[in-house]
Amino acid sequence: TYDVGSTDKRWGVFGKTGSFDSLVNSGSADLIISSSADIAMHSVGNVGIGTSSPSSPAGVSKFLQISDASSAGISINDTAGTSWDIYSADGRLNFYAGNGGAGVANRMVILQDGQVGIGTLSPSQMLHVAGAAEIDGNLTVDGDLTVNGTTTTVNSTTMTVDDKNIELGSTTSPSDSGADGGGITLKGSSDKTI
Repeated sequence: TYDVGSTDKRWGVFGKTGSFDSLVNSGSADLIISSSADIAMHSVGNVGIGTSSPSSPAGVSKFLQISDASSAGISINDTAGTSWDIYSADGRLNFYAGNGGAGVANRMVILQDGQVGIGTLSPSQMLHVAGAAEIDGNLTVDGDLTVNGTTTTVNSTTMTVDDKNIELGSTTSPSDSGADGGGITLKGSSDKTI
């Protein structure tokens, strides 16, 4: 047993039958264990796995750094069986989730440029949701809104359009025959069509 504050030796590592390949900096406040991968615990509070020199970003006082040439991450599991695997690989931060080893799938990715994908590994916009989405609140779009689909349903008491011009049946080659049958229908016991 050694005094952590001692200048002679700050750390002691003991094994029953095996030993580490090397234990370095045992005379300093830092503990660095090197075997197949480095584990470093620095006196300033930084911890490194796969690196002996973990460095924290500016403004972060305590930091865990996991490094590898191809991928690195962590696994978080609760006693109910839900598991989360968060790791960096292929230029993405991946979030996998499952329960008891079943149904493990990628739930979300974040690309290096900040694009976020939910249900897709290759988001094409800053937020790309591959599937249905629900917003329980207001949605403000500061830009153009494009809706692709067969039917667009607006369930609201009042719909207000600030622009005085509404264009229907917009095509690259408009024609009278193509516009035939168009209009706005007010549903009632007898429909009213404009």
